[in-house]
Amino acid sequence: MFYHILIMMKKGIISVFIATLACSAACSMFASNDNGKPQSKPLLICPDDSVVKVMGDSIASIVFNPKTVMLYELDPSAKVGDNDRTIGGVKVKQEVGKVQKDYYPIVLFMLSDSLSYSDEIIVPARPFVPRMALEFKQKKESVFILFSFGSREISAVKNGKELWHKHINDSRKYVRFFYNITKDKELEETLKNWWL
Repeated sequence: MFYHILIMMKKGIISVFIATLACSAACSMFASNDNGKPQSKPLLICPDDSVVKVMGDSIASIVFNPKTVMLYELDPSAKVGDNDRTIGGVKVKQEVGKVQKDYYPIVLFMLSDSLSYSDEIIVPARPFVPRMALEFKQKKESVFILFSFGSREISAVKNGKELWHKHINDSRKYVRFFYNITKDKELEETLKNWWL
């Protein structure tokens, strides 16, 4: 009996010690400003090493700890004029606006899933035609992630240059995500056609 109590006490002490370490690690992940206030709140979604390898350290550090996320609808079939805004060479149809912070964990969870990215070299049946883009902003830096649902590909653009282009295993979850935010009719039709 006494032996069981000792084991329970040790387990309790170990649990408290682990919880304390986890809290202090989470707090130390985020730098403090001059007033001692944290600059950003942890999103508690950390990509694994394979996702960081796919994205690159500098891109992953911006994407997974954004200050703001902006959503853009793209028009890949439109000709680009001199005064048109583009992302990765694709004309911006409209700036939808800031993504609500409630949606951050959802999109970051999808992007942090290593099973989203295919290791195989796949020749898409359709061309890369991005319809939506997310801009992840962190202080003075930003990264755009472009989504092409038909070809099941995403790409990263920084400073106007495409950094990488990856095949994703399931683009339906991204279509559902963007449809929930925009209620776009074309995205609704895309979702309907997937289930036919």
